[in-house]
Amino acid sequence: DMPQGAQSAGIGISEVRESWLSKLGRWSEALRIYEEKLSQNNQDFDAILGSMRCLDACGEWQKVLDLAEQSWPTLSGAVSNNRSKLFISPQGQKKYFKFG
Repeated sequence: DMPQGAQSAGIGISEVRESWLSKLGRWSEALRIYEEKLSQNNQDFDAILGSMRCLDACGEWQKVLDLAEQSWPTLSGAVSNNRSKLFISPQGQKKYFKFG
């Protein structure tokens, strides 16, 4: 069963599961779910950001950068359309500028 409130908010069970796995620090498990979603739809904004969060938490900064570059049209379109906030952690920013 879905947590109360999630159903009324229109949130699917897989989205709740990914969110909780991330909150519990089970980054690799959450990443597998996000990657599966991306294999079905490589423009899934939430799956892109979720993958980036997981990769960042696992210290895979080059993969974060690669995913950001590959997904930039989707990310920039979502931000310019004000659909969501772009998530970039302070650690990710530091690593980005070291590579740049």
